[in-house]
Amino acid sequence: MNKKTKTNFKKNLTNFFGAFGYFFCSLLVLWTVILYSNLISGVAGYLSDNKTSHVVRTVTPAVGNPDVGVLQSIVGLVVFVVIIALTMYFLIKIPSTMAKASKKVVREAAESVVPIVLKIEHKAETKKNHLKLTPTLILVLKLILVIIPLILSFLSQFMDKQFIDFYISIMVSLLLAAVSMLFFIFQYLFAKLLSVNKQEIW
Repeated sequence: MNKKTKTNFKKNLTNFFGAFGYFFCSLLVLWTVILYSNLISGVAGYLSDNKTSHVVRTVTPAVGNPDVGVLQSIVGLVVFVVIIALTMYFLIKIPSTMAKASKKVVREAAESVVPIVLKIEHKAETKKNHLKLTPTLILVLKLILVIIPLILSFLSQFMDKQFIDFYISIMVSLLLAAVSMLFFIFQYLFAKLLSVNKQEIW
């Protein structure tokens, strides 16, 4: 194994744990959105201010037809197969997609914040300072991705109507946050053990 291949292997192994960390972070964020779904739907309904009148329609029962019953069964079977296929696809595709999206968001956010932080610290916006600060900001953003949903999950108990029992919601949130943090800890631990450059960690 040549030096370049060895370096890539170390980097990929380190970021493998990071990918799972981002995945569980994404699940935590989605779970928090679900907890606030009643509030979100209420606000959306208020903003849309739908004043459309509802028309009551009288449905005339259809006369039984054997052919229609068979057709409905076939359509139902096709729909069932399609749903199963889509579920399998999403179970395979979603984890990697969510991890890549989270990584991209965190990386771009860190890159955007660097000039602001350097200005606050009265440091010149050089390439060296940029490269030095970016890994630290990425770590901070990872922590924020875990902590903020946890806080919001805790605050969900004060809503008038909770979509999910508070005990269940907070336990799931804590579990997702703990797993996410565990993968991130493994990521930085392996980075240190394998001497992976901080700039290579995402």
